[in-house]
Amino acid sequence: MRRPLWMAGFLVALPTLLLAQNSAYAVLGVGFPNPPFSIVARSLGGGIATVDPQSSLNPGAVALINALSVQGASLQEFRRYTIGGTDVTGLSQTRFPYGGLAGRFGAKRVSYAVGFSEYAERTFDITTSDTITLRGVPVPVSDHSGSAGAVVDLRAALAWAASPRLGFGVAGHLLGGSAKRFTLRQFTDSTYRAFSDTVDEKFSGAGISAGVVATPVRGLRLGASARIDSRLTRKVSSRDVGSIGLPATLAAGFELRPDSAFRFAGSMTWRSWSHVAADVAASGVRAFDTWETGWGIELGGARGGPRLPIRLGFRYARLPFSPAADQPREMDLSLGTGVSLSGGRAKLDFNLERAIRDGGGASERAWQMALGFQIRP
Repeated sequence: MRRPLWMAGFLVALPTLLLAQNSAYAVLGVGFPNPPFSIVARSLGGGIATVDPQSSLNPGAVALINALSVQGASLQEFRRYTIGGTDVTGLSQTRFPYGGLAGRFGAKRVSYAVGFSEYAERTFDITTSDTITLRGVPVPVSDHSGSAGAVVDLRAALAWAASPRLGFGVAGHLLGGSAKRFTLRQFTDSTYRAFSDTVDEKFSGAGISAGVVATPVRGLRLGASARIDSRLTRKVSSRDVGSIGLPATLAAGFELRPDSAFRFAGSMTWRSWSHVAADVAASGVRAFDTWETGWGIELGGARGGPRLPIRLGFRYARLPFSPAADQPREMDLSLGTGVSLSGGRAKLDFNLERAIRDGGGASERAWQMALGFQIRP
């Protein structure tokens, strides 16, 4: 089907007809936005995201990198949702939220990081029923449509450690990815043959970000970043079929670490999604500016505390798209830990999250389990 990127959103406006799908919030706009956090940052509710070199939020944090490393993660999600009187359980999905390579140029104070993170999830599965008029006769039909894919953020960052207390960074972003879209219409009247269509969508866009990290006093680290993105273009069979605006992003946060066995962190992020309202209005979808805040505590992992770190986090976020005036919201509670191997040359981090999403006529609950690794050759 040759619909603009956001046209799938109208399906959520018909909740009583919705029978099955993967995520109630992946249908609208560009999809379900995913925070560019490492597994450690997820365990701390995103609280350390602006000062975390493994997260992709602040390129200034790349200045903290002083050795070559490779990192990646996998995430398993178990989800259920309720829309109107429909309650669906037993949904699951596996994702690879990020991966990359980072290091420092010799003895210089310039560090680099290249890798990918998931910008937005474009996976959903919907069945609706309706009655249409053919040759003057009402005919019941069943429509099954869905998508499997994601918008991916490819980032290349450079950072300069001006001093042990101050670092600056810039990054270029290429947005890409693809999704396989399918549509199947079946008629209850056997006179009419079922219709099906499958297309491959491709997405493209670009952006730039800049950030800073500072350590004004021992044990306190501050971070801030800004990002601007272009429009996200959708192509089907190499033909442009629509585009949607992307937001500007501002983020700031801190990490308080009075000793190696304790840290407390918090962050806040704002995105200007409301400026894309005109792009999605034709499909009955509303766009809102979003803000999110995350907080986390870590105990242990060093002398003076538990051998394995205990990480606790809380995150609250507003979601950008809704079929109604009610802006959806998300709350995450997280628990995590980690282990060092081979004398600190390898790390495994574990995370368990409970996600609670409400608004826009839907309610969704999910458990997320993630495993991340970092290897230093």
